Amino acid sequence: MSSDARRLTGGAVEAKALHVTNLAECSRRYGANKGTKMVQGTVVEVEDIVKPASRRRSTFITADYDLGGGTIKRRKLNIRSVKAAAIPPATSPPGDPFATPTRGDPSTPTPGDYLCRRVDVSLVWAGRTLD
Repeated sequence: MSSDARRLTGGAVEAKALHVTNLAECSRRYGANKGTKMVQGTVVEVEDIVKPASRRRSTFITADYDLGGGTIKRRKLNIRSVKAAAIPPATSPPGDPFATPTRGDPSTPTPGDYLCRRVDVSLVWAGRTLD
């Protein structure tokens, strides 16, 4: 059984923007998407709280959420309002010069091919060559 990413400090999570900030700010930032916009966050703390009267346990996640534009908010939410974020697989795009080539394919350049080339550039300004 895999562990829940929401319960790990440093794990990637997401929550609705309305849970993280107020309605006015959501309307200003996201417009018509204010009710459905999900914001990404990073778990800072996980708390299990037991209420003595009812003996029910609740789990709260404290995370730093990125609202965009350089704004980060720290909010404590119930685990039911937080989802584990889907992390895309780390693949290099096609034609990446620093990607590791597969063996036996001589047409694929290695990172050294790009890093070891020397380019001679002469500077020309107003018809004169600058050295």
